[in-house]
Amino acid sequence: MPAVHFTLSRCRSGKTFICWLLTQYALYNGQVLKIYDLDPNFAISKFKALQAKQLNLQVKNDDGSIGYDFSQVVTIMKETYSDVIFDAPAELFSLILNTFRKNDGELVKFLNKLDVKVVFHLPVSGGEYNKNEGIKCVNEVLTTITGVDCIVWLNHYPEPIFEENMTQNRLMNYFADKPSLKYIVDLPLLTSGENLTKDNDNLLLKQILSEKRIFGEILDPIHFKYAQEPSLNGVPVFIMTDYQIAFLRDEFDKAIQNVAEIAS
Repeated sequence: MPAVHFTLSRCRSGKTFICWLLTQYALYNGQVLKIYDLDPNFAISKFKALQAKQLNLQVKNDDGSIGYDFSQVVTIMKETYSDVIFDAPAELFSLILNTFRKNDGELVKFLNKLDVKVVFHLPVSGGEYNKNEGIKCVNEVLTTITGVDCIVWLNHYPEPIFEENMTQNRLMNYFADKPSLKYIVDLPLLTSGENLTKDNDNLLLKQILSEKRIFGEILDPIHFKYAQEPSLNGVPVFIMTDYQIAFLRDEFDKAIQNVAEIAS
């Protein structure tokens, strides 16, 4: 059964970051996953190794305003034979929800008849405003959309969202009690040992993302010999070791393993 994935939120919460993590996990595990970039700025497409396909959904309305034609996405969902993921910008949040709500969930029912599963990935990030807005977005999806699997991602950036080491049961209290909420991914607060701090890990992750790379590229010794340079764009080499990069990848992979099982 193919699955159609969407990263969704109305606010800045790390949608492309979640797409970046999911697609790398699929690549490492030999899964076929087609990536579609719906962002007008084509954010995930800038990571060339992921080979995302750009879809420009913007159209000019009769009154001169900019709208979105979602029919391309609907056609892909209906015709797919493999898993796909759509990295959707904040501007499309309401349009996507309205599409899946329309006519009492007609589209979801049609996809279910085709044995196509729909999975919404709903990130919540740190900071009081982003946290509250992210939770609102999650609960709007949970209370108005049926027939899809929803996975919440706790993206602790730029600061932790909740207190550390909260159980799944306690985390569930922040979200609507609906059967569509299948899992909450609590992304790791990174630290890779006594001599390598969480600040170093976060700096390394920012460096990888700013270069538009994936973990596999950075760990490729043929193309990225960081350890042979005294610094990289001002970042000390000691935070660019293979050990630390592999640690970052493995920590995120562990957090995603249950997601892969639920979404398969």
